[in-house]
Amino acid sequence: MYNVPGLTAQLHLTSSTACALLTGGITNWDSPTLAAINPGVTLPNLPVIPVTESDAAGTNYTMEQWCIAEQPALWAAFVNQQESQVGGPTDGVALSATVPNANWPGIAGGLDDQSTTAVAGDVADDPGGIGVVQTQYATEDGFDGTNPSKNVALVENATGDYTAPTALDVTSALAYATPEHNGSQDLNFNGLGPNVYNPSTFSYLLTPTTGWSSADGQTMSAFVNYALTLGQGVAPSFGYARLGQPLEHFAINEVAADVPGAVSMTATEQAYYNCGDLTPADAAAGNTTPSCLSGPGTGTPEAPYAVALPVLALAGFGGVVVIRRRRDLSVVR
Repeated sequence: MYNVPGLTAQLHLTSSTACALLTGGITNWDSPTLAAINPGVTLPNLPVIPVTESDAAGTNYTMEQWCIAEQPALWAAFVNQQESQVGGPTDGVALSATVPNANWPGIAGGLDDQSTTAVAGDVADDPGGIGVVQTQYATEDGFDGTNPSKNVALVENATGDYTAPTALDVTSALAYATPEHNGSQDLNFNGLGPNVYNPSTFSYLLTPTTGWSSADGQTMSAFVNYALTLGQGVAPSFGYARLGQPLEHFAINEVAADVPGAVSMTATEQAYYNCGDLTPADAAAGNTTPSCLSGPGTGTPEAPYAVALPVLALAGFGGVVVIRRRRDLSVVR
């Protein structure tokens, strides 16, 4: 999410420029590095104001994960600079060159906030501002795509396309996520396809697997069965992406195995489960609907293929199944 007065076209960013803007590596908007990826756009002679959140936030974790994966040298240099300055990070945030965490230190010349709402508000109020928020925060502040100077950035993906944090583009990115045997997911920021947007990630919903009644488990599993099949068609209308087939199947199967009282899918839900959602092959081909439905194309996804409350079940940690709800991270969004 950025506020750059005078832009005549939506800002383009790469992983390198996005990470640099939020670590103090690019300090002025008329940077030649930014100009090179925004041809024909006049960038103002205006200081960059990185608006960061030192409080714990999932957006921070995913951005650090993305910068570490895509720009390891840049991130390591930033960590070294933070640690070597007198007194270390002034806000007490501990950083690692290789392991992400949920906090982001304040940057010299920037603003350090304690909530995502504050980040969005400060970017909206301060010309030159840029910050990481979930897309909905930007939309609620009027950064909805109609004004190129107050917008969310288009981010270059592994195919070389610049994409926006739309529900479709996030779904395409998350089709490449791989569920691990312990219930965590391995995000792949290098998935190919014209509609892939990164960084994209999830948030969590926790449900017990022991110590509660079968009736509660029945209700929970019925919700999951619906949300990951029929409910998939509803998610984009709420601004959420669909999960993609690998994570949908994993979630339903984990809940069925671990939640007491879990019920089977209805026949209609089972039919949608059998077809599933976007696969990596679908995303790479630019499909917007599962290939078992309509093959390649750019039409509107079929109604049953999104999530009213996108979830991903994760295997039992301390007697709970972790279910993740996906949000599309606007890069610098």
